[in-house]
Amino acid sequence: MGEGGRMNIRLSKQSVRFRISKDEFNHLMERGELVEETWFPSGCLRYTVSRGAHPSIGLRENEVSLTVSQDQIESLSRSLGSKNAGICLDTALTGGRTLQANLEVDLFSVKEGHSRHRSHP
Repeated sequence: MGEGGRMNIRLSKQSVRFRISKDEFNHLMERGELVEETWFPSGCLRYTVSRGAHPSIGLRENEVSLTVSQDQIESLSRSLGSKNAGICLDTALTGGRTLQANLEVDLFSVKEGHSRHRSHP
């Protein structure tokens, strides 16, 4: 995929926000997965957003992954442009804590650069 933006990730104590461009959202709808990587001297941290049967947020080795359902993607597609368009997933953690994961489509800013999207077979 060429121009259109890079997935933007914001981490905070109780939430993870994935903000993607309209082009990236179209790629997610068509191919079912977005992958972005940040390289460090000691290795790589990967961020993925994928389509799956069971919505979830996870951390495994060097990957932060968000899985959203086809229904959630279709609902988000229909609501693009509305004030509160997005997908929100609350996940219960140990000790009574909760982690909130959000997927937002940025329709208004123009981002420079390009994304590397890989679809797994």
